[in-house]
Amino acid sequence: MLYLLVITLIVSAIIGYIISRISRILALRYQLTDNPLSHPDRKSQKQPVPLFGGLGFFLVVIMALVGLWLEVKFNWFGYSTFLHQGFFYPFKLIYILIGGLIIYLAGCLDDAFELSPKIYFPMIFVGLLIAIVVGGVKIENFAYPFDKLAITDWLQYFLAFGWVGICLVATKFLDGLDGLVTSVGIINLLTIAGVALSLSVNQPFIALVSIGGAGSLIGFLPSNFPSARQYLGEGGSTIIGYFIGIFSLLAGAKVATIGITLGWFVLDILLVMFFRFLQSGSLGSILKGDRTHWHHRLLDYGFSKIQVLAITAWLIITSSQIALNVPTAYKIWVLLGQYLVFCGLFLATYRGKVGK
Repeated sequence: MLYLLVITLIVSAIIGYIISRISRILALRYQLTDNPLSHPDRKSQKQPVPLFGGLGFFLVVIMALVGLWLEVKFNWFGYSTFLHQGFFYPFKLIYILIGGLIIYLAGCLDDAFELSPKIYFPMIFVGLLIAIVVGGVKIENFAYPFDKLAITDWLQYFLAFGWVGICLVATKFLDGLDGLVTSVGIINLLTIAGVALSLSVNQPFIALVSIGGAGSLIGFLPSNFPSARQYLGEGGSTIIGYFIGIFSLLAGAKVATIGITLGWFVLDILLVMFFRFLQSGSLGSILKGDRTHWHHRLLDYGFSKIQVLAITAWLIITSSQIALNVPTAYKIWVLLGQYLVFCGLFLATYRGKVGK
């Protein structure tokens, strides 16, 4: 089993690295780049940086999902019985891929043509709807202290839709620092793999796909590390959050576990939106870019990009280890404690002026 996991990680990292090099060349050839002049207040690069770095992640995850499903069906390498443990039905896989394709294309089109929100967000909504409702991905039960709650079928889908949407939005808004979303994706996907391999969950299929996704991001990280030679782009940042949300649900609906590792950033987004609204009084301002996010504030306080990335990675790794080792009954309290600590840090570092 360990041999299979290591091989999956290494092969996916190599494939991710190769695809990142190819996608970078294509992005430069067709001038699909991120121009620093578009938002000089938030962008620190001096030259246009090629986009579409998320292509390797998306293709590797597709190859892993389809390849492992074919192994389950035809048993070419003798792993069918092993992979079939907790295996979800093939029709779910198809709709998860269709939903992911729509979401990834929406992001890529936004990178290339700067789509209107009236086009972009409906595409995201449709992609999530297909994956969650048609694909049958839902949150069927809760852990303590909400384990006694009875939830209707439609509410199970609604909660799953909201959860995957939160993960997607979190990684989308995090993509403001070189290597940040890539690092967040690696750590969260490896955390999901750890959960999926636990005896209580026993989902080797999801574990291997998650490790494949993490490996592809490891292969891309050298190009995305400060100062980045290539960016994930909207398509890459959103599809990473999408699959983090989907895989966490398929790995035994471990929302609290991933909620702890992503919790810092979800709360950061909510607080930033809240303060934007307080300052402007307009709902339209909550999606307007500025420098009030966690990583921007640390940069403004004098930390380097690498230092901010290291601090953030340390927080995520620490949170993921807590999430993996704390008993389920206590995770809700860990989550609440984490949010209180972050609220304190946010208020302590908030400069009170959006865009400063």
